[in-house]
Amino acid sequence: GEMLEAPVLALLPKRCPRLHSLLVSFAAELDGEALSAFTTLSQLDALTLKKAQKPPDDAWASFFLQQQRCRAADADPGWRVLNFCECELFCDGAANTLALVPQVRLVELDLSWCWNLGDRGLAALLNVAPGLQRLRLAGMKSLSEHGLVPCSRMANLEELDCTACNSVSDSFLEFLLRLFAGPLGSAGDALPGLVPPAVRHASETLWAKRKIWAPRPEIRNYYAQRLEDW
Repeated sequence: GEMLEAPVLALLPKRCPRLHSLLVSFAAELDGEALSAFTTLSQLDALTLKKAQKPPDDAWASFFLQQQRCRAADADPGWRVLNFCECELFCDGAANTLALVPQVRLVELDLSWCWNLGDRGLAALLNVAPGLQRLRLAGMKSLSEHGLVPCSRMANLEELDCTACNSVSDSFLEFLLRLFAGPLGSAGDALPGLVPPAVRHASETLWAKRKIWAPRPEIRNYYAQRLEDW
């Protein structure tokens, strides 16, 4: 998509109105008007727009509102895959608007290098996407562990990438890894049986839904190290 200018991108919905999946790996020329044109793709449930740095936060928010209104009556609700890697102006307003609709089908979310997105917006979105399997957040400078708390309830989580996330502590990521290692006191790397009530509740809630034989998610810290390799 590097050579595609905004007017050309805006023509996609007219030429391909039945698209279910759209991937533009270099959407640098995409502006708010072209993004708005995508709202008419009523069957769309997988969207990748990398390096779309022109649309402001309110344009993203408006896109999600309008696309929901235009969604076909027979289409499955919510999104399945969203990738907005390096979309610098994707902020809390966009995330909060996206979170107005339960995203129960969302299995993959990539917000890497959306460094203006903070804890509140991310947490709001993660709270309505409990089925996430792959969550990539590399380079989110404004993110702390507070925005990642909903991950403790994601029974299907397979991957969490926090590379270059300055304010996400290793201790919190280690807690998540041990939480997903097994029920309390189940030996190995699992958390011990004697823990504070809030931690016990988190573990019991997670393992009421998570399969006991499920492998631990791959979690990467600031240095892109897998926690298992420490």
